[in-house]
Amino acid sequence: MNKVTFKGLVLLFFVITGTFKVNAQYTSANDVVFETPLLLTKTMMEQHAQLVQKLLDVTYTPLQKQKHFQLIKDYWIKNDYKGMQNIAGNLQYAQQLQQFSEQELNAVIKQVRSALIIDLIEDGKQAEDSRWYLKTYLAAHPPLVAGDIPFIQETADAILDCEFFINKELKSKKVLALTKEQREAAYKELASQWSAFDMEKKKTLMRGVSNMGLIAYRWKTMSALDKVFVKAQYVGPQYLTPAEKNAYQNAIAQNNSQMQQLRGQQWGLLQNELNGMKQSTDIIMGRGIRWDPSRNRYVQDGGIVTEFW
Repeated sequence: MNKVTFKGLVLLFFVITGTFKVNAQYTSANDVVFETPLLLTKTMMEQHAQLVQKLLDVTYTPLQKQKHFQLIKDYWIKNDYKGMQNIAGNLQYAQQLQQFSEQELNAVIKQVRSALIIDLIEDGKQAEDSRWYLKTYLAAHPPLVAGDIPFIQETADAILDCEFFINKELKSKKVLALTKEQREAAYKELASQWSAFDMEKKKTLMRGVSNMGLIAYRWKTMSALDKVFVKAQYVGPQYLTPAEKNAYQNAIAQNNSQMQQLRGQQWGLLQNELNGMKQSTDIIMGRGIRWDPSRNRYVQDGGIVTEFW
């Protein structure tokens, strides 16, 4: 699996917490598989297999684990130094993820899984291991729509959950969560739309909903001013309360330390997520589609961008 896949995930974790630590490198000499040009041990292969299983929500059979180990060893057998570096990088990220609680780790991985699947599809054009990881994931989680870019249930859930978040938190509307029956009906309606999207729109949608999910996940820990800026940037100042609008205008007018912090790396990453989030919802909502709970399905409203709820 390409290093970028995991690097992106860890970077997003970094934005959540603001810190991460690097544990000591693997140093066991008792289970060495290859010593050069980079060290590879059985322990390292086991850690890598655990990481992939966690990220893709799969549990290997003994044969699958052996296949995973062989895919790793193939980089050393073929003297593919870039592949070796990718494995080493992935293991470093696995160490960094160990600081998170199981609950936090599972929650955030679920949010970014759509983006991870796109990474596997892209990486799989050259890398055999990414093709195998994707195949293993799809076998465990059959997609709603098969194809070169499959429509997976996590993407469908992310679309529905983030529209709920947009209306409830960003627009302060009174909304009700979808019932199980309504969600199942929504899967079918969304799946029927999927084939109409070209490959680039599908990629944008899957990466964007991961961005949406991360913003929604971080919402409870954001500062009040961060929340105001997200609301203003995404849905517009018209959805701000008078107090929020006043804080927003004052923050813009005053080049204070808090504003400088917002303009730093963390806000820059958040702004990128907002842009991706907006592109994704525009793909769906720009078609004039909204979810009508009273009719238990999506409806088309003549190209007018409306709400699901």
